[in-house]
Amino acid sequence: MPARDKEEVGLTEQILPYCSEFEITEDSQWKGKTLNEIGLGQEYDLTVLRILKEPGYNVEPRANTVLQKGDKVLVEGNRDDLVALQEKDTIEFTGEFKNQENLPQDLSLAEVIILPGSPLIGRTLWGLSFRQRYGLQVLGINRKGETIRHRISRTRMKVGDQLLIQGDPDEIKGLSNNNNFRVVSGKLDIMPETRRAPLASAIFIGVLLLVSFEVLTLPVAVMLGVLVAFLTRCISPSGAYRQINWNVWFLIASMLALGQAMEISGLAELIADQIVNLVGATNPTWLLAAFFFLSLALTQPMSNQAAAVVIIPIALQTAAHLGLNPRTFAVMIAVGASCSFITPLEPAALIVYGAGNYRFFDFIKVGSILTVLIFLIAIFMVPWLWPL
Repeated sequence: MPARDKEEVGLTEQILPYCSEFEITEDSQWKGKTLNEIGLGQEYDLTVLRILKEPGYNVEPRANTVLQKGDKVLVEGNRDDLVALQEKDTIEFTGEFKNQENLPQDLSLAEVIILPGSPLIGRTLWGLSFRQRYGLQVLGINRKGETIRHRISRTRMKVGDQLLIQGDPDEIKGLSNNNNFRVVSGKLDIMPETRRAPLASAIFIGVLLLVSFEVLTLPVAVMLGVLVAFLTRCISPSGAYRQINWNVWFLIASMLALGQAMEISGLAELIADQIVNLVGATNPTWLLAAFFFLSLALTQPMSNQAAAVVIIPIALQTAAHLGLNPRTFAVMIAVGASCSFITPLEPAALIVYGAGNYRFFDFIKVGSILTVLIFLIAIFMVPWLWPL
């Protein structure tokens, strides 16, 4: 992959530019001054993108443009420069708290990434009432280096957008526990809870031992482990509840129903017959390869669990039709459905998507090589460990 950074200046490569917006207030020192007199570029290293004049028309920024009360200025700059401008207390960021009496005493800044399934996707901060809903303020947006020339509150969010937020540390910590957002950096003192880590590890190992030696069935052992984790305060019930991704939960539940319907209605058997006729029944290895790539294709737009649930009934019918081991097909589908790194839609990929200055095709290029390598290993190892 090519190095796309224009400058190589050490750690500054990791500083992301944010598009932000501030308003000229009645008592601002900048009211009535030109952009040249203020010197946003020289003093704060900020680029003025556009000025929104009342009652709603845009002005292209020029050195002799005079700022008046109520003007909203769209700027672009890194986090530290925006914070320096905020601390000068000369202007008012449109994302700041308006009710100063209820402000937390120790405001913190953090950078968060919008993950798939977030309620923000396709909506605006204003439309979602982000400030009232989460108790946090958005000071800037980074969209993989793209310059945003619209008002921040009216910009529709996308997967992978990185937000510069301000608010109470506890609220930000609560946001980090939400599966719809991922806190990647910030002026936070949020340390992981490690005091009960040995106890949590012992519970996990105990559950595995109970299942391995067939003392308890898997569901019973897991539920017992969860109960012990609650009783020993390794995690609270509310904390466990927040960790559940309900979108994925409902998707998998729906896919289970769809898979059951395909099996009962005979659709799975019909598709299985078509696959056998298309690929051929003489060489089961080709069928394994076909199911690998079928589950691989479905796991890109869907979750890997949902993709596997859809393909499994078809694979089981195929195995039964040919008198083969269904476990071999199930394991191969599980491996194929796990190869979801050809696109940057997985949360782990999104974390590095903007920070690494990657493009969509980069994941296809590198992820395809890794997928082919996994396929070559699986096509030999799976039939060896689970004979057909």
